[in-house]
Amino acid sequence: VIRKFMRFSLGLLSSTQGVESFRDDEISVINNIKSKLSPRDNVYFDKLTNDLRDNPPKNRVAILEFLLHMSQLGERDRFSLHDMRLGLPSPAPSTSAQTPSGQIVAVNTPDSQGTPLSSCRIFNEDCISEDLLVQELIYSFQGIEGRILKLDTSYGFQIAHQAKLNRYQHQAVLRLSELGYLHNVVRRGLERISPKGAGRVSDSLAAALHKELSEYY
Repeated sequence: VIRKFMRFSLGLLSSTQGVESFRDDEISVINNIKSKLSPRDNVYFDKLTNDLRDNPPKNRVAILEFLLHMSQLGERDRFSLHDMRLGLPSPAPSTSAQTPSGQIVAVNTPDSQGTPLSSCRIFNEDCISEDLLVQELIYSFQGIEGRILKLDTSYGFQIAHQAKLNRYQHQAVLRLSELGYLHNVVRRGLERISPKGAGRVSDSLAAALHKELSEYY
């Protein structure tokens, strides 16, 4: 039995599944960086990417993402290019998230500061802070629908069609929102368990899942 699982694990690790998506991510990051550079700098950047391909490090995509982040430091975490426009929603009413240490951390919303944002304004903004996108993902982690991440019939999340995200941002947001799908599926599965029929094993499983999910908050 052990040898069977070892062969299965080796086959899974050596498979090429997912390689194409990583290649797409790399191309998207390269295009994002080149859109911020001048024609002269693009020549040097092309030389750098060629060197990375000739002498590949362990994680070439992470290096490219780091370079992209460095190019955005002067923008104070704000996207300003037309291809980086985001349709970011105003977050839902202020909620609380439980940290592993047991403390309750409130998530502040623009509404609590007296500056409500309409969905029309959000979807048409040229410069949207990353904080709004992070808040929207935090709500999705708790199974809460927002203005950009909408619940679908399978308890997962889909991006609203009004949102203007490029390919790389679209993939990243959907991947992160899969945690919200996991939250919804586990919660509905636990709700179907009858309290009378659930024994100590079910109670322990529910407690362990709750602990693991709460660590993400």
